[in-house]
Amino acid sequence: MGGGQTSSNTDNYGGSPFSSFPPGMRSGGPNAFHQDAGSTARTRSRSAGKAYTRPFYCSLEDLSNLKGCTKKLKVKHPAMDPVTGISAEMEKIYRIRVKPGWKQGTKVKYNGQEGFPPITFVLKEKPHSFLKRQGDDLIWQCRITASQAEKGAKLTIPLPSAESVSVSTQDRAPIENGDTITIAGKGMPIKGGPDRGDLIIKFLVASSASYGGDRQQ
Repeated sequence: MGGGQTSSNTDNYGGSPFSSFPPGMRSGGPNAFHQDAGSTARTRSRSAGKAYTRPFYCSLEDLSNLKGCTKKLKVKHPAMDPVTGISAEMEKIYRIRVKPGWKQGTKVKYNGQEGFPPITFVLKEKPHSFLKRQGDDLIWQCRITASQAEKGAKLTIPLPSAESVSVSTQDRAPIENGDTITIAGKGMPIKGGPDRGDLIIKFLVASSASYGGDRQQ
Protein backbone atom coordinates (compact mmCIF):
# COMPACT_ATOMS: atom_id res chain seq x y z
CA MET A 1 0.00 0.00 0.00
CA GLY A 2 2.19 2.81 -1.24
CA GLY A 3 1.87 6.47 -0.26
CA GLY A 4 0.11 8.09 2.63
CA GLN A 5 0.93 7.59 6.24
CA THR A 6 1.08 4.45 8.30
CA SER A 7 -0.15 4.71 11.84
CA SER A 8 2.71 4.25 14.26
CA ASN A 9 0.68 2.24 16.73
CA THR A 10 -1.00 -1.05 16.05
CA ASP A 11 -4.45 -1.41 17.60
CA ASN A 12 -4.30 -4.66 19.50
CA TYR A 13 -7.43 -6.69 20.08
CA GLY A 14 -5.70 -8.54 22.88
CA GLY A 15 -8.88 -10.14 24.18
CA SER A 16 -9.49 -11.53 20.71
CA PRO A 17 -12.53 -10.29 18.78
CA PHE A 18 -13.30 -13.98 18.29
CA SER A 19 -13.37 -14.71 22.03
CA SER A 20 -17.02 -15.68 21.83
CA PHE A 21 -15.97 -18.91 20.16
CA PRO A 22 -17.05 -22.06 22.04
CA PRO A 23 -14.49 -23.32 24.58
CA GLY A 24 -13.27 -26.03 22.22
CA MET A 25 -11.95 -23.35 19.90
CA ARG A 26 -10.01 -21.35 22.48
CA SER A 27 -6.40 -21.72 23.42
CA GLY A 28 -5.19 -22.98 26.79
CA GLY A 29 -6.95 -24.79 29.61
CA PRO A 30 -6.94 -28.48 30.45
CA ASN A 31 -10.44 -28.95 29.04
CA ALA A 32 -9.84 -27.04 25.84
CA PHE A 33 -10.36 -30.03 23.56
CA HIS A 34 -12.61 -32.37 25.54
CA GLN A 35 -14.72 -32.94 22.44
CA ASP A 36 -14.78 -35.74 19.95
CA ALA A 37 -13.27 -35.09 16.55
CA GLY A 38 -16.61 -34.65 14.82
CA SER A 39 -17.82 -32.16 17.40
CA THR A 40 -14.60 -30.16 17.16
CA ALA A 41 -14.83 -30.06 13.37
CA ARG A 42 -18.43 -28.88 13.53
CA THR A 43 -17.50 -26.21 16.04
CA ARG A 44 -14.67 -24.96 13.83
CA SER A 45 -17.00 -24.86 10.85
CA ARG A 46 -19.66 -22.86 12.71
CA SER A 47 -17.06 -20.46 14.12
CA ALA A 48 -15.35 -19.91 10.78
CA GLY A 49 -18.66 -18.92 9.21
CA LYS A 50 -19.62 -16.37 11.83
CA ALA A 51 -18.87 -12.73 11.02
CA TYR A 52 -17.45 -10.36 13.61
CA THR A 53 -17.53 -6.58 13.88
CA ARG A 54 -14.92 -4.42 15.62
CA PRO A 55 -14.23 -0.66 15.65
CA PHE A 56 -11.11 1.13 14.48
CA TYR A 57 -10.35 4.72 15.37
CA CYS A 58 -9.30 7.71 13.28
CA SER A 59 -8.68 11.31 14.26
CA LEU A 60 -9.76 14.27 12.13
CA GLU A 61 -6.06 14.63 11.32
CA ASP A 62 -6.03 11.07 9.92
CA LEU A 63 -9.11 11.75 7.81
CA SER A 64 -7.90 15.17 6.58
CA ASN A 65 -4.70 13.81 5.07
CA LEU A 66 -5.13 14.01 1.31
CA LYS A 67 -2.60 11.18 0.90
CA GLY A 68 -4.67 8.95 3.17
CA CYS A 69 -3.20 6.82 5.92
CA THR A 70 -2.93 3.15 6.90
CA LYS A 71 -4.23 1.69 10.15
CA LYS A 72 -2.74 -1.56 11.39
CA LEU A 73 -5.05 -3.72 13.48
CA LYS A 74 -3.73 -6.80 15.27
CA VAL A 75 -6.25 -9.58 15.82
CA LYS A 76 -5.66 -12.71 17.87
CA HIS A 77 -7.55 -15.89 17.16
CA PRO A 78 -7.42 -19.22 19.02
CA ALA A 79 -6.96 -22.22 16.74
CA MET A 80 -5.68 -25.78 16.69
CA ASP A 81 -2.44 -26.72 14.97
CA PRO A 82 -3.50 -29.29 12.32
CA VAL A 83 -0.26 -31.29 12.79
CA THR A 84 0.20 -31.37 16.57
CA GLY A 85 -3.43 -30.95 17.57
CA ILE A 86 -2.28 -28.43 20.19
CA SER A 87 -4.26 -25.28 20.78
CA ALA A 88 -2.38 -22.10 19.90
CA GLU A 89 -3.22 -18.44 19.52
CA MET A 90 -2.63 -17.04 16.06
CA GLU A 91 -2.10 -13.40 15.25
CA LYS A 92 -2.95 -11.52 12.09
CA ILE A 93 -2.42 -7.85 11.25
CA TYR A 94 -5.06 -6.26 9.05
CA ARG A 95 -3.97 -3.14 7.19
CA ILE A 96 -6.77 -0.72 6.42
CA ARG A 97 -6.07 1.93 3.79
CA VAL A 98 -8.02 4.92 5.05
CA LYS A 99 -9.10 7.32 2.32
CA PRO A 100 -9.36 11.09 2.84
CA GLY A 101 -12.75 12.23 4.09
CA TRP A 102 -14.03 8.86 5.27
CA LYS A 103 -16.87 9.32 7.74
CA GLN A 104 -17.83 7.66 10.98
CA GLY A 105 -19.57 4.37 10.28
CA THR A 106 -17.51 3.54 7.18
CA LYS A 107 -17.15 -0.24 7.03
CA VAL A 108 -14.20 -2.29 5.81
CA LYS A 109 -15.03 -5.97 5.33
CA TYR A 110 -12.67 -8.93 5.13
CA ASN A 111 -13.70 -12.41 4.11
CA GLY A 112 -12.51 -15.36 6.15
CA GLN A 113 -8.86 -16.03 5.40
CA GLU A 114 -5.89 -17.94 6.82
CA GLY A 115 -8.06 -19.62 9.41
CA PHE A 116 -9.67 -16.35 10.55
CA PRO A 117 -13.43 -15.84 10.33
CA PRO A 118 -14.96 -12.92 8.37
CA ILE A 119 -14.57 -9.60 10.16
CA THR A 120 -15.86 -6.08 9.55
CA PHE A 121 -14.04 -3.04 10.93
CA VAL A 122 -16.20 0.05 11.54
CA LEU A 123 -14.66 3.52 11.62
CA LYS A 124 -15.11 5.58 14.78
CA GLU A 125 -13.99 9.21 14.82
CA LYS A 126 -11.91 10.36 17.78
CA PRO A 127 -13.26 13.57 19.37
CA HIS A 128 -11.32 16.71 18.47
CA SER A 129 -10.32 19.18 21.17
CA PHE A 130 -12.32 22.09 19.72
CA LEU A 131 -13.67 21.19 16.27
CA LYS A 132 -16.80 19.22 15.48
CA ARG A 133 -17.45 17.53 12.17
CA GLN A 134 -20.79 18.02 10.46
CA GLY A 135 -20.82 16.12 7.18
CA ASP A 136 -17.94 17.59 5.20
CA ASP A 137 -17.87 20.80 7.25
CA LEU A 138 -15.94 21.64 10.40
CA ILE A 139 -17.63 23.66 13.14
CA TRP A 140 -15.81 25.78 15.71
CA GLN A 141 -17.77 27.40 18.51
CA CYS A 142 -15.69 30.48 19.25
CA ARG A 143 -16.24 32.13 22.63
CA ILE A 144 -15.46 35.84 22.76
CA THR A 145 -15.97 38.55 25.34
CA ALA A 146 -18.37 41.46 24.95
CA SER A 147 -15.35 43.71 24.39
CA GLN A 148 -14.00 41.48 21.63
CA ALA A 149 -17.44 41.34 20.06
CA GLU A 150 -17.67 45.13 20.08
CA LYS A 151 -14.14 45.95 18.89
CA GLY A 152 -13.36 42.85 16.85
CA ALA A 153 -10.70 40.19 17.32
CA LYS A 154 -8.01 38.39 15.36
CA LEU A 155 -8.44 34.62 15.28
CA THR A 156 -6.02 31.86 14.33
CA ILE A 157 -7.49 28.40 13.85
CA PRO A 158 -5.17 25.37 13.45
CA LEU A 159 -6.86 22.83 11.19
CA PRO A 160 -6.59 19.01 11.14
CA SER A 161 -4.95 19.31 7.71
CA ALA A 162 -1.94 20.98 9.44
CA GLU A 163 -2.87 24.36 7.96
CA SER A 164 -3.79 27.43 9.98
CA VAL A 165 -6.47 29.94 9.08
CA SER A 166 -6.34 33.56 10.25
CA VAL A 167 -9.52 35.61 10.45
CA SER A 168 -10.21 39.14 11.67
CA THR A 169 -13.68 40.18 12.83
CA GLN A 170 -12.77 43.87 13.04
CA ASP A 171 -14.44 44.64 9.71
CA ARG A 172 -17.55 42.77 10.89
CA ALA A 173 -17.82 44.30 14.37
CA PRO A 174 -19.93 44.36 16.35
CA ILE A 175 -20.34 40.57 16.46
CA GLU A 176 -23.59 39.34 17.96
CA ASN A 177 -24.16 36.07 19.77
CA GLY A 178 -24.91 33.37 17.19
CA ASP A 179 -23.23 35.13 14.26
CA THR A 180 -21.26 32.86 11.92
CA ILE A 181 -18.38 33.19 9.49
CA THR A 182 -17.96 30.57 6.77
CA ILE A 183 -14.56 29.95 5.21
CA ALA A 184 -14.98 27.95 2.04
CA GLY A 185 -12.75 24.98 1.31
CA LYS A 186 -11.24 24.60 4.79
CA GLY A 187 -13.33 21.70 6.01
CA MET A 188 -12.95 17.94 5.51
CA PRO A 189 -12.03 16.32 2.18
CA ILE A 190 -15.04 15.48 0.01
CA LYS A 191 -15.04 11.94 -1.42
CA GLY A 192 -11.28 11.59 -1.18
CA GLY A 193 -10.46 15.20 -2.09
CA PRO A 194 -9.03 17.47 -3.24
CA ASP A 195 -12.28 19.41 -2.76
CA ARG A 196 -13.15 20.17 0.85
CA GLY A 197 -16.13 21.26 2.84
CA ASP A 198 -16.25 24.53 4.78
CA LEU A 199 -14.99 25.79 8.13
CA ILE A 200 -17.85 27.43 10.01
CA ILE A 201 -17.10 29.68 12.98
CA LYS A 202 -20.03 30.19 15.37
CA PHE A 203 -19.64 33.00 17.88
CA LEU A 204 -20.71 32.79 21.50
CA VAL A 205 -20.52 36.19 23.17
CA ALA A 206 -20.03 36.24 26.93
CA SER A 207 -18.67 38.55 29.59
CA SER A 208 -15.61 36.47 30.60
CA ALA A 209 -12.41 36.23 28.60
CA SER A 210 -11.32 32.99 30.21
CA TYR A 211 -12.38 30.11 27.98
CA GLY A 212 -10.48 26.97 27.04
CA GLY A 213 -9.98 26.20 23.38
CA ASP A 214 -10.17 29.83 22.17
CA ARG A 215 -7.79 30.95 19.44
CA GLN A 216 -8.13 34.75 19.82
CA GLN A 217 -5.16 37.03 19.48
